[in-house]
Amino acid sequence: MAQQNYSGAAIYRCNGNEATTPSESLYTCNGQFSSGRAFLIFTAKSPYVTVAAIANLTLSDQAEISRINNITTSRVLPEGQEVVVPVECSCSGRSYQATITYQIQPGETYFLIADNTFKGLSTCDELKHANTYRETSLLAGQKLRVPLRKRSITTSPPLPPPVSLKSKPKRAPLIVGITAGAFFLLISLLVLLFLSWKKRAQVADEIKKATRNFGSRSRIKDHEYRGTFKREVLAVKKNSGNAEYEVKMLYKINHFNIVRLHGFCQDKDDLYLVYEYMANGSLRDWLNRRGSQHTKSWYQRMRIALDVANGLLYLHNFANPAYVHNNVKSSNVLLDGNLRAKITNFSLAKEANCSDTKRIVGTRGYMAPECLGAGPVTPEVDVYAFGVVLLELITDEFPVIEQDGGGRLLSTSVAALMESLNAETDLCSFIAYGLAGNGGTKYALQVVKLSLSCLTQDPSDRPDMIEMLSFFSNGDPAPRLDEEDDDVDALLVSGMDKIWDSNHILART
Repeated sequence: MAQQNYSGAAIYRCNGNEATTPSESLYTCNGQFSSGRAFLIFTAKSPYVTVAAIANLTLSDQAEISRINNITTSRVLPEGQEVVVPVECSCSGRSYQATITYQIQPGETYFLIADNTFKGLSTCDELKHANTYRETSLLAGQKLRVPLRKRSITTSPPLPPPVSLKSKPKRAPLIVGITAGAFFLLISLLVLLFLSWKKRAQVADEIKKATRNFGSRSRIKDHEYRGTFKREVLAVKKNSGNAEYEVKMLYKINHFNIVRLHGFCQDKDDLYLVYEYMANGSLRDWLNRRGSQHTKSWYQRMRIALDVANGLLYLHNFANPAYVHNNVKSSNVLLDGNLRAKITNFSLAKEANCSDTKRIVGTRGYMAPECLGAGPVTPEVDVYAFGVVLLELITDEFPVIEQDGGGRLLSTSVAALMESLNAETDLCSFIAYGLAGNGGTKYALQVVKLSLSCLTQDPSDRPDMIEMLSFFSNGDPAPRLDEEDDDVDALLVSGMDKIWDSNHILART
């Protein structure tokens, strides 16, 4: 394994003594490999305060520097921050080293280049030894060869065989070599662990500062907070449980109708998830708002339904692997400043059709009948819950209606209403205020039929999300009643009765 002697104050010597002797700060070539991977620790200093500048200076890969240090290529680093830089080194003479080319700037000397620019990654004597220029004749624009000091991260090659086959094997050199190799490996690991811990601590402090230390003024609800990061408002969720699966999943998927995960940070027992901020809160909160300033049109409601359907279609049919959200509900649908809907909270999500023995998950009022037993998790679970969300959108009611000290499912109440002889008339008094007029009841009747088709007891009888989209995206997603459009029937999807069959209405329980 490459071995490096302690260099002490050699970094600051500039007397030329190394011209005839190898540098004491280099790794000795005593293995069977002529090249290998290594890393150096660079201290950021202007103008080398970005990943691109550091990569250009050290002839390293920008993407690798960004990945190892968990920083973006465009981020400006504070002076003094240490950056781990991967380099390729090779055996040159008796020592391993990585050599780069550096263009001299006006007024620089060997000592200034070693101490200021490379911050101890090379010594003054090493620079003199590697170049033919005299210190008094250095000119701006000249190019220097710069040998870099680094830490080895290659595997340990076996020690060379003894010179004499007749001599008895000596274990002392072997033990020394193994001990030295283990020591340097341990030091490298400790350095990486320290840098990783330091980085996490910095990010955690940044999150706490952005959310005003998770104060009440920044609180959105429960464990969710609003924070400002470099003038961008984001949402931060404190999670004390295991969110590893959710994080890995969200990094795999990307869709407009799914809330975007910007990043995460582990801080002791807490995991901070940083999402895009949704100005209008959850769909449930939006439906609860009352007053003339919170008028909710048919068009707004059905565009929200279309957005949710689009998000679920992506999860079920286009994500790789396909996923089931497993907890679709109005409080897990968020609305941005333009009332565009995005699905959030994937803590219960599963890969589609995976076997799950712990199926009793979800929220009362949204759970499909098959969730009460064991079996594969299928997209039909989300379709069922989507049907309940549709009913919420046209009634403003909660999924469980409180009455007489108990609770009755919204879906059960609507199903019973649809079996009455005057279903359309009864529905007029049940849907949300302002939706019934100007032919809106006819449209509501079609939406209810679509919703109840999602709520059938047999999962195989439920439509998929493609059929949902065929309803909402045929022309305008809903009549614009504020424009007094009398021809509502022209906006209804033909053949809707083929999707919904009165025999498929869920059993009243």
